[in-house]
Amino acid sequence: MLRTAVIRGLRPTTLLMNRQPYSKWDGLDRLLLRAYQTYEDEKSGETGLPLWLTRSGDPDIHFNVEAREDYAAAALAKWDKEQADKGDKAAKGMSRYAVPVNADGKPIEYGGVTRQQFREAAIKEAENLAEGVDLELDRPEGGYDPAEYGDGLTNPQ
Repeated sequence: MLRTAVIRGLRPTTLLMNRQPYSKWDGLDRLLLRAYQTYEDEKSGETGLPLWLTRSGDPDIHFNVEAREDYAAAALAKWDKEQADKGDKAAKGMSRYAVPVNADGKPIEYGGVTRQQFREAAIKEAENLAEGVDLELDRPEGGYDPAEYGDGLTNPQ
């Protein structure tokens, strides 16, 4: 949740405690951000494990390596190779992504929803948040006017 708040430019307590998204940061927001930054700074970029563990000289600490196939990443690598073999270059701004399909080539639902359904639900939830729907904590006096802050997705002011 902290990573999402940081990426979206929201105060951390917005997602953790349903506080108003664009109101002033308080001490808890700053402490949460410092904790998140410390966590990010103290992990190995290559393995994601804590640096104190990965750099330990303790002779009783050993590491095993496990491998699992990521079929989506394999499909993307295969597609990239096929494009390169054809001499095709990706157009600027073109994104590639893997879409799970069944043997007939039809999209598979994951998590009970399709990608489009998930996107629509996420946008609706963000609209509800921007409109101040059922946000009990940290409500400013006089209510919350979403127009004052933008819609929280595409038009922050």
